[in-house]
Amino acid sequence: MLNHHCLPNTNVFFFIKRIWRTGCRAGLKSTTPLFPLFAMCLLITCTILGACNDQSTNTDTAQPLRIAAAASVARVLENLSQHPDAPVAFTVNAGASGTLARQIQLGAPADIFISADSRWIDTLIAHQHADPSSRRTIAANHLVVASSTTSSTTPPATWPSIDPLTETTSHPIAIGETQTVPLGHYTQQALQHAKIWRRIEPHAVMAPNATAAVAYVARSQCNTGIIYASDAHSNPNLHTLWNIDPAWHDPITIQIIATRASQASSQPPSTQPATPTTSPTQQLINWLVDSPAARAEFSSAGFDVNLTSP
Repeated sequence: MLNHHCLPNTNVFFFIKRIWRTGCRAGLKSTTPLFPLFAMCLLITCTILGACNDQSTNTDTAQPLRIAAAASVARVLENLSQHPDAPVAFTVNAGASGTLARQIQLGAPADIFISADSRWIDTLIAHQHADPSSRRTIAANHLVVASSTTSSTTPPATWPSIDPLTETTSHPIAIGETQTVPLGHYTQQALQHAKIWRRIEPHAVMAPNATAAVAYVARSQCNTGIIYASDAHSNPNLHTLWNIDPAWHDPITIQIIATRASQASSQPPSTQPATPTTSPTQQLINWLVDSPAARAEFSSAGFDVNLTSP
């Protein structure tokens, strides 16, 4: 927003030019006794106008912090972005963690990265695209086998084991894409541990992100699917058939980190007192990890927040 007490940058030059011409018409020359006073006034005027214009420009160009986040946490972040206690404004770009990490490496604008797979955090750090000192763990998750509550076949309350999954291979099974989607990576690990991956893979429908995998099952496009427990918890159209043992795959932790390209220095002032060592970016990271509001939001969405964060 423009500060109406200051002149826009496009008018500063013309304003100074008019003052100069006025002085010349009044007969002021370098040899005139009043010329030094006139020159000093003109210099002070230029300084004031420049400072005001810089202030108005900074106000106009300030933007919310940009979070590139795993699709599985998008809904939680959208809710938190409206919370009155959030230290700074922020927007959310959701997608598969691997896809987002690669976009950041290619220069996509992002101040904060939230991943459902710590490997992509490691990748950004290794290529100097993220600040390792800002890394925190927000929550944990686990996998479940789920079906739709609206399917024509009423599912049992629970399965006694994961074995019935191999009996449904005549129907498509929704999982995440295994190379870029953390959900798919963890699913492949779990099914390989159970020694049924080769039987499931030909019937798997590879979703581009965790949200898409949930949609395939909820809409009965797939009879069953392997999804995050948090998604099954928050979607009334899903029924959990089996909780997959977390020991069958790598720990599923939601981690957050500041990117090297973070525009913290040009962000709007925080509503919390800033310190010389705490940027708005780090304030937001700490709030998303530590604040009661954020922890409650993640917990209500089915995430485990009872962790010791680094």
